[in-house]
Amino acid sequence: MKELKYIVSLGCSVNLSLAALEVGFTADYLTDTIYSFDLHNGMYAPVLTVPLGADLVDLHAYSRQILYALGFNDRNLYAIDLETNTYRTVTTAPIGDSMELVYSVGVADDTTAYVVGFVENNIYAVNLADGTSSTVLNLPGNPGLANIALRNSTLAYVTGYVDNNLYEVDLVQNTYRLVTPTPVGFPGVPSLEGLALDGDNLAYVVGNMDGNLYRIDLTTGAFSVVTPTPIAGINLINLALDEGAAYTVNNLGGEIYKIQLSDGSFSVLANISGGVNLTGMTLWPPAIVPITPVSPPYVPPIPPPQIGVMNVHSNNLSFANYLNENAPEDVVSLFSELDSALTSALERAEPTRNGCVTYTSQMSSLALSRLVHDHERQKDFQHRSRQKRGKISSLWDPSELYVDAKDEINPIKTRCCPERSYSGWVAPFGAYSEVEAQSQTPAFTMGLGGIAAAFDFNGVDRSLFGVGAAYLYTHLHEERNMGHGRVEQGLVFFYGTTHAQNWYFDLGLAGGFYRGLSVRKISFPGVNETAKSHPQGWQVAPSLEVGYHRFDLQHCVGAKFGASPFVLVDWVANWEQKLREKGAGELNMGQASRFCSLLHGEAGFRLYETAQWKRGKVVFREKLAYSYQKAFQTGSIQAFLIGSPGHFIVDGLSKAQNLGIVEVSVLLLANRPSVPYIDLWYEGQFGTEFQLQQITAEIGKNF
Repeated sequence: MKELKYIVSLGCSVNLSLAALEVGFTADYLTDTIYSFDLHNGMYAPVLTVPLGADLVDLHAYSRQILYALGFNDRNLYAIDLETNTYRTVTTAPIGDSMELVYSVGVADDTTAYVVGFVENNIYAVNLADGTSSTVLNLPGNPGLANIALRNSTLAYVTGYVDNNLYEVDLVQNTYRLVTPTPVGFPGVPSLEGLALDGDNLAYVVGNMDGNLYRIDLTTGAFSVVTPTPIAGINLINLALDEGAAYTVNNLGGEIYKIQLSDGSFSVLANISGGVNLTGMTLWPPAIVPITPVSPPYVPPIPPPQIGVMNVHSNNLSFANYLNENAPEDVVSLFSELDSALTSALERAEPTRNGCVTYTSQMSSLALSRLVHDHERQKDFQHRSRQKRGKISSLWDPSELYVDAKDEINPIKTRCCPERSYSGWVAPFGAYSEVEAQSQTPAFTMGLGGIAAAFDFNGVDRSLFGVGAAYLYTHLHEERNMGHGRVEQGLVFFYGTTHAQNWYFDLGLAGGFYRGLSVRKISFPGVNETAKSHPQGWQVAPSLEVGYHRFDLQHCVGAKFGASPFVLVDWVANWEQKLREKGAGELNMGQASRFCSLLHGEAGFRLYETAQWKRGKVVFREKLAYSYQKAFQTGSIQAFLIGSPGHFIVDGLSKAQNLGIVEVSVLLLANRPSVPYIDLWYEGQFGTEFQLQQITAEIGKNF
């Protein structure tokens, strides 16, 4: 890619012609950026960007310092000061009415500019002092005025895009005459666009649709084709002349063409990258006048580097705009010189991946919640006895009499009572997850190892209350060697089960602190850095499971086969502290404190089969369920470049997951309640962009 690092380098000399300053200007219609380019080698650089939405359509370099730019969308005229690299809006109101389409501008003198309108075929005069505009002439017959060129402050020429004619306009008398007795290009339809004057007798025009350059005799109106071979398939727009060459641009691309007037041969002088649609074409300065400077002629300042954002989207666009507006020039230059590698470079530099550590902490909490819910369910299969209410007093049943609806004593009513009132258990567990790439967040994997220990209070009728603690360690690895991380969590959890007739309710609440390490590898052409940070914060995770067990329980003794429909909801909430990265120099990021959460829901069936043996029983349990899982703001990060003002927001990991869940477990129970029990289980979650496998071994003892 050619890039204009130095537009022109001049020394002081006597009788220096302004023609030595061989610089042209063009504009991008999509981003409203003005570019300068060298007329010989095609090197180019962005100069200035006017407010997005102007849709620049034409330029006119009036002097070495002032450049005028016309907005197609807002119908305003802008004055660009090339010395200070600033702009101002000249017009106080849009030119013409809301139906008008303005295409071209020509500046007559210090006080007046002229603009042509395509729809209403008007020529408008703009007062450069007060910004007002007025209609000076209307051309009948719908020529479709598309371009204007001024010979001097009193005489102008305009082209008709629709009728392919050239007109001469007297700006003093406000009259016109048809120059071309036969439409240019006839019998073809070139759709005239660009127009440039060569002395008093010749004009050149380009065909927007046929890609040809035409020469017109202003005295006779006769035309001839300059280009023996048209620039096929190119939408040419606007035109400028200099030293035997014509310059025009592709309205649907970034090509700047140089055409030799002697033989019509043409070449691509420059190709501005970034998905631009070029419009304006003007040369600086517009006239060749010998001067004797006292000091070196003014050279437009080298504009600061800018990242091209035309083909940049989503998080990359947010990050690139932030860098252009706030980052030091040496940081912006790391990206501005990239072409095909720009997207990858932005992805590697932006802090989106720090959200992976937070997401990992949430997934680890869900793994603990699954373990606790499985523990609550397997407690239903512990040995219990049926006893008359009037014959037992327990921790959960202070009364000893049952009063029925007739207020009579019913001494034979029974309750299901535990054979031991207390139990303790410990459960090591592990999980492995794969998450596909989304929103500039690379695909990554998570490997979890943890251990939980708790104490149960066993109540009558399968009621339960427990308290425990857990430690979790999770390692994550990002694909494409983009980085890695880890999370350590310490959690305290509470859980309980209660029943209402045929319904059971499992409740859980976990909370604690997490601290992680995020290592982002920032590697692209010219850069190889590693940014490290420690995301950390507090976490709370409530959960609720509701099930219907009429089909699988016989009050105190489970059936040999059974099924329970259920729904389960988990919610993990994180309050994460602000952080600052280290190790990546100028690319270190800061991150604001934030709140985020993750929702996990399931609906399905729990199935089981019981097999008796001489010394106890084996309970096989399965779960089949559908799950919906979605993170809220987990991947949304408000970040800033350390040492730079402002901030930007990147967002990732927000896509919902629809998962199928399979769980199988084996519970080994001895007939003697004092013998420890063992519960082994596996759960798999499967989706198109997310997969998880978890295994747990629980060992417990009743007291």
